[in-house]
Amino acid sequence: MLNRISVYCLLCAALVFIGACNDGKTTSTTTTRTDSVVTDTTRRAINTDTAKIPGANITDTSENGEDYAKYYILVLDTGAQYYPLMREMYSIASQMHCPIDTMNRHYDRTKDDIVVADDDEDEMYRGEYYPRRETGSFLLSLEYNATYIRDTKDKTIALVAGICETTKEADSLLHVFKPFAPRAFVETGYVYAGCMH
Repeated sequence: MLNRISVYCLLCAALVFIGACNDGKTTSTTTTRTDSVVTDTTRRAINTDTAKIPGANITDTSENGEDYAKYYILVLDTGAQYYPLMREMYSIASQMHCPIDTMNRHYDRTKDDIVVADDDEDEMYRGEYYPRRETGSFLLSLEYNATYIRDTKDKTIALVAGICETTKEADSLLHVFKPFAPRAFVETGYVYAGCMH
């Protein structure tokens, strides 16, 4: 019981700190659903061919690039195997009472890929990988790390807990998750934002 109270205190303190660091100009568009099925197809871009492909070429991207936004991604762990990371994700979610958003994706053994369900409303991405691109924190998901980071192996999977707009927000979030995810780290990445603004 004392451990659970400590977790709640840590979460509340982090939220207060993150709120204090917010300059009032940034807003989060992430909704918190537990293991949800995405029905809002506006979350998906129409022209995201590079976002669909793990390890897509983003070498022309700069901090001020038109199509990509520079964000700070909180990664709790990485690996080449989907199921161990999935178990870790559910364990951390249970311990910290964090929501998980699968975005109606699952691991397809035949394709050896994380894919959107074949019956998803968005016909364009059925059976394909679609990455998490919206900013927000305390929402867990499994993503291909190459979606955000240059020079990363295509099939490296990242357990993501937040896509943050500032280093302060990412560092605060890291301190909250570190006791439950000792391998957690923040990486600077570029997120496709062509149709999101």
